[in-house]
Amino acid sequence: MTVALILARLGFDQTTLMAALLHDTVEDTSATLDDLELEFGAEVCDLVGACSEQKLDAEGWKRSWHDRKRSHLELLEHAGRQVRAIVLADKLHNLISMQSDLASGVDIWSLFHADRAVWLAHTRHSITILGQGSDADLALRQLVSDCLTALAKLEVA
Repeated sequence: MTVALILARLGFDQTTLMAALLHDTVEDTSATLDDLELEFGAEVCDLVGACSEQKLDAEGWKRSWHDRKRSHLELLEHAGRQVRAIVLADKLHNLISMQSDLASGVDIWSLFHADRAVWLAHTRHSITILGQGSDADLALRQLVSDCLTALAKLEVA
């Protein structure tokens, strides 16, 4: 919900907001992209698909954190405005949630499949990639700036 709210406040359209609400559905549930297309249409389905990491390889084995992140980032380099916005809003929400968890005493770094330095470097690189070419887009520039600010707070925490 928060990802969609962030984007609604920046003036994104209904299709983008619908995809933002559903962005983790394929990764975190048994729902498939075909299910989403039947229920919400091809455009929403395409946006959700572009936001989703492929967690399993061709044989059905779980892919490593590094492999998933690298291949997804390669796809995001060529993503359109809506996908970049959804992914950036998701990163922003995650970064703010992590700050809150750290302040509450949760050892968030033990929850990841990469050490703190690698995770922080990957996240900074991802934000940079997602922000490429967004100079003329006020909403994307705002998301990039907010993500980098939130990330900087985690880096010193």
